[in-house]
Amino acid sequence: MVEDIWGWRRSEDGFRLYRTVFDAEPRKNGKSTKAAGIGCALTIGENEPGGEVYSIAGNEAQAGLVHKEAKLMVRQSPELFAQAEVLKKSILCHQTGTVWVPLPNNPENLHGLNPHAVIGDEVHAWKSREQYDVMSTAVGARRQPLEFYITTAGDNLQSLCWELWDYARKVRDGIHIDSSFLSVLFEASETDDPGDPATWAKCNPNLGVSIKFDYLQRAWAKAQSQPSAMSAFKRLHLNIWTEGADRWMPISVWNDGLNAAPIDEPALAGRPCYLGLDLAWKNDISALVAVFPPCEADSSWVVICRFFLPAAGLSERCKRDHVPYDVWAQNGLLTLTEGNVTDFTVVEAAAREMFDKYKAKKLGFDRLFAGATINSLTGAGYECVECGQGFMTTALPMAELDRSVHAKRFRHGGNKVYSWMASNVAVSRDPAGNMKPNKAKSTGRIDGIPATLNAMALALADRPQAPSPYAKRGLLILR
Repeated sequence: MVEDIWGWRRSEDGFRLYRTVFDAEPRKNGKSTKAAGIGCALTIGENEPGGEVYSIAGNEAQAGLVHKEAKLMVRQSPELFAQAEVLKKSILCHQTGTVWVPLPNNPENLHGLNPHAVIGDEVHAWKSREQYDVMSTAVGARRQPLEFYITTAGDNLQSLCWELWDYARKVRDGIHIDSSFLSVLFEASETDDPGDPATWAKCNPNLGVSIKFDYLQRAWAKAQSQPSAMSAFKRLHLNIWTEGADRWMPISVWNDGLNAAPIDEPALAGRPCYLGLDLAWKNDISALVAVFPPCEADSSWVVICRFFLPAAGLSERCKRDHVPYDVWAQNGLLTLTEGNVTDFTVVEAAAREMFDKYKAKKLGFDRLFAGATINSLTGAGYECVECGQGFMTTALPMAELDRSVHAKRFRHGGNKVYSWMASNVAVSRDPAGNMKPNKAKSTGRIDGIPATLNAMALALADRPQAPSPYAKRGLLILR
């Protein structure tokens, strides 16, 4: 990681390539010590005239921890001590006038700063995102600024930390393209065995050095005997987020090798299918999918997707969301409609085409924004069925979708927009364990998934039922 920060340079000016580093590791892996060393390098070794380096955290005491370690480093190193002065609340580099100061969490007093570097500690514990917003927008005047954030997993999916964590995953997985962002994530996956020492080694890069193997053994034994301790073990030692509405699908499972090849759409002509529709307004994506249930010739569900977005303001939307809508549109994965709101007539035309091209039986829809489009389709003789979005309607198709993906019986052809939406999905669970997508807690657009569930709900409802044995032999009466 350190090699990446200082080794990679931009070809156009020779300055640092990575401007933001997100370093997520479990507790006791030396994050603060590492951040202290990086802070010293940014303060003393960057040759940035009048540089300003700041430590920030959820409170002033936490912000001072990394800075305190850095002061010890400077005092104990003759090379560093010759170039820097350790003051009561700062470290000053004499040659450049660069100063490193820990700051209290008071966003109102942060305006006007001109940071060369920002070191954010334990981001999962921050109560708000204000200081992050202020500091990340203040670095623009510097030649090669660096924001360096360290954290352990948290339990609030509405937090800034989860937002950054989710973004880091998507950069790592190639869903977002951001060459200035370095993702460093040591975390267990949903399929890893939490009690396997191999999982502990995967998540804890300093295992055997700053965190001891026998300590994790004791912590795991406690977690097995105390349910409340299990959640803490996963979060603090395996870097697994814990919360009621949680991330649904690992992208590695969703994009299994089964989906490496694109869907052969012409070959599906005439195969029975169901359509699903999720309409959005203005800046959001509308989704139309054709879902082909398993048949004798193919035991997999097969999905064809169409997505729609207003063309106006596209470049601003790409920058705001850090999502390559423009590239997807160029590659034919996203249809742009004229104006600044979605043209539903374009969506309707695509639905009519799917009805006619494939042997589509019905279209499932969520009534929000769908009135005029559905009235037009039903008036033309196409059967449309409203699908509720509660657990009662969604649980069965959601369970079937989840099972099919994990069983490698769900093919979507690696559609990048669809995969991005799947990676955004957070789910809520009812007391019985049934799942449904939670749009409010999902990190980005998920429209393709509700559209798929609408179609699958109709397909499952139309499945032929096995004949009842009572129809043949009647009731048996035991005396």
